[in-house]
Amino acid sequence: MPVVWTHRWLLIDLTIRELRTRYFSGLSGAFWVLAHPLALLAVYGYVFTVIFQARFPESNQVGFVPFLAVGLWPWLAFSEALQRAASAIRDNADLVGRVVFPQELLVYARVAAVFLTHAIGFLAVLLVLKLLGTPVHLAWLPLALLLFALLAVFAAGVGLILATLQVFFRDVQQVLPPLLMIWFFATPILYPPSLVPARLSGLLAANPLAWYVGKMRDLLLGGDIGYQPLDVAWVVATVLTLVAALALFRRCSGRFQDFL
Repeated sequence: MPVVWTHRWLLIDLTIRELRTRYFSGLSGAFWVLAHPLALLAVYGYVFTVIFQARFPESNQVGFVPFLAVGLWPWLAFSEALQRAASAIRDNADLVGRVVFPQELLVYARVAAVFLTHAIGFLAVLLVLKLLGTPVHLAWLPLALLLFALLAVFAAGVGLILATLQVFFRDVQQVLPPLLMIWFFATPILYPPSLVPARLSGLLAANPLAWYVGKMRDLLLGGDIGYQPLDVAWVVATVLTLVAALALFRRCSGRFQDFL
């Protein structure tokens, strides 16, 4: 993207500022980046393995906790990125009104900061799982990280749309958490796609996060790239989402000051 490259140093500065203020302004912020996903992983793991005693072939091969971890971490990065991106313009109203620069960089910086911090936690968990004997295929890690970056691109596209709507409709941030909760349970993170009823398979196929989670598990737990023609379609859809969202954002950005 020409704008990102042209203003790359500004984007880096904005991302570093976001990292410092949001995550690393104190020890608790940096600790929570890892503690929060680990706490969720422990709770879900206990509930489903001890209380519900969930059993299905996909988890029996590697264990439920690794199965859950590989799907949960990308989702947490994606959902937090959307929530942070939604308020990117409103939270920087003074900057938007006083300085002329590509305003989409504010959204990109927040998405980048979230994915960078969660990538550190994700790598740490994968290493621990490997040391504990889980058959994590680290040889596919570079491709998994590339997939993680592609998910960040998709989050940036959706984030641009949410940031635009949040300027004109202030209750977007209140509506977003319950919508993300519905999206979470509609994505095969706590369960495999094989348990989804056949009548709902079409909805599952239309869920981009289902594809991302499935490919991540194929790479890191299955050790197989599992290429399918649908993979190309989802990569193209991710790029098109960002392009369309950026067009909407820029079309509306001229009116932002009137509503901030």
